[in-house]
Amino acid sequence: MAENNLEYAFNWLTAGEGNKIFDLVQQQVQAANPIFGAIEFEIYDCTKGTMPQKYQSAWSAVEALVGANYKACMTVGKQQAKGTNYWFMAEQTLITKTPEKHLVTIAINEFEGNYTPVNGSIVRIF
Repeated sequence: MAENNLEYAFNWLTAGEGNKIFDLVQQQVQAANPIFGAIEFEIYDCTKGTMPQKYQSAWSAVEALVGANYKACMTVGKQQAKGTNYWFMAEQTLITKTPEKHLVTIAINEFEGNYTPVNGSIVRIF
C-alpha cells in the first residue's frame, strides 16, 4: 500500500469520519474476546511523536512477531480482559519477495507485567 493511502486512512479516522472503522475495530475486538468488555477509545497519533508509556510497553511485544514488520500508526484504545488489551492500528509490511503493506489492527495483552499479542487480533483493514 502506498504511504499516502496510510496517511489518508489515518486522516479519515481522526477527522470524525472514522466511526465506521471504529465500529469495525470494535467488532474485531469482540470477535477476538467475545466475553469481555467494550473498548475504551484512546486515540494517539504514533506517527508524530511518542505514545503514552503504557502503550509503548505494550507495543514492545510486537517485536516477537515473525513474517512481517509493524509500525504503529495510532493507538485505538484499551479493553479490560484478563489484564488489559491495548489496541493499535499499524502498518504491516509482509516479509516476502515483493513486500506488501497493509493497515491492520493489532492487540497486545498485558497481564501481570507480561505483554503478548492477542491471537486473532491482527486483522487487515486496508
